Amino acid sequence: AENDLSGKGTFTAILPPEGGVDISWYRHIDKIESELVTSAQVYTIAKVLPGTVKINSIFNYQVIQGKLTQLQLKMSPDLNVLNVTGLNIQDWQVEKGVKANILVVKLSREYEDKYVLRVESEKILKEFPCKFNLSRINPDGVLRLDGYLAFGTSKAVKLIVDRISGMNQVDNQAFPLSRAMKQPLPTRSLFTYQFS
Repeated sequence: AENDLSGKGTFTAILPPEGGVDISWYRHIDKIESELVTSAQVYTIAKVLPGTVKINSIFNYQVIQGKLTQLQLKMSPDLNVLNVTGLNIQDWQVEKGVKANILVVKLSREYEDKYVLRVESEKILKEFPCKFNLSRINPDGVLRLDGYLAFGTSKAVKLIVDRISGMNQVDNQAFPLSRAMKQPLPTRSLFTYQFS
């Protein structure tokens, strides 16, 4: 194939003296860059210990369209991020804000199907007895968000849930504990919830 001055391709071939020739071609279709649309399912285990609440969350992202190269998660300013794990993480950092901080996770490659992120964090508590709000980390900019929360303790700490909003309490056996959590459910004063 050769290109002439008009930019059109010219194809030449030597044909046998007998037989037929079939020629077909297809146009090359470029992929259209589309805006990123994702949904996320979150599994969180919050374990109350003397002086702290350890929060372990798994974020299962589904890419509906576009390419996932960076994740942003809104988090309460009173949360400290201890560890962030997942495939091909290039860098992560917490950007301070007025009402909320943003956990920014940059990936070293693009994902077009799904991605799993694990975040370990903690909230420091005052001396017991104390009253506190359970801080959460929420994916930012997702089309749909749902998941499960397990809240409890394995120590001699009495927990009383005063008020909940946006969640439904479910049976403890309904919490879909996956091997990826790498953390057992609390064994005392366990409360499990589903949200969507």
